[in-house]
Amino acid sequence: MARISKEYDERKKEIMDTSMKLFTEKGYEDTSVNLIIKTIGLSKGAFYYYFKSKEELLDAVVSERTGLVLAGITPIVGDERLNAIEKINAIFCNAVRIKAEMKETLHAIYRIFMDPRYMIIRYKLERQNSGIFAPELEKVIKQGIEEKVFDLKSCEQIAELLLKLSTVLNDAILELYNDYDMKPPVEIIIRKTEIYQQAMQRILGAPESSIKIFDEESMRKAFSYS
Repeated sequence: MARISKEYDERKKEIMDTSMKLFTEKGYEDTSVNLIIKTIGLSKGAFYYYFKSKEELLDAVVSERTGLVLAGITPIVGDERLNAIEKINAIFCNAVRIKAEMKETLHAIYRIFMDPRYMIIRYKLERQNSGIFAPELEKVIKQGIEEKVFDLKSCEQIAELLLKLSTVLNDAILELYNDYDMKPPVEIIIRKTEIYQQAMQRILGAPESSIKIFDEESMRKAFSYS
């Protein structure tokens, strides 16, 4: 049974990795299920055994990337050596570094999400991400209140608010990709991220200049085009 499960997981990951490579090279619309199965050497029936549709496949691919970010968050949240501000900064800086490491995938996903036809997928994934990240972020906010570095009476709904604002930031970046034909100036993305950073600091009631959620080098790597 364990061997069957391993083979299932390996084949599913092969489909996801191959599809993401094709999405990146050819675009989502021009990557058909037929092209995916031909590239892998898979039957159509086998493909639909793993995924009901190309949209479900995309959902799984993006969710996998979300899982990578979460895997980097959990150890930070549980690190007793870090205070709340250090954790907040580390969580968001780590997310930027991961985006830099999977830059090609990130750009492919942005290109897909610019298409209005996939708004429902975006919305579903944003809800899913909020459900995953909010509880972890809430733990850190609660710690910051206990340490008296966040001027808040309660951590209730603050994590969700910060994540909703991050969605606004992501939407703004998507608009830039659309306005600049997929090549927006990195400086503009950095400025918009700085605005979000300032808003986060004020919402948390954190000390001036204490919240630093990205390093410029990683941002430039994540949003460069070479």
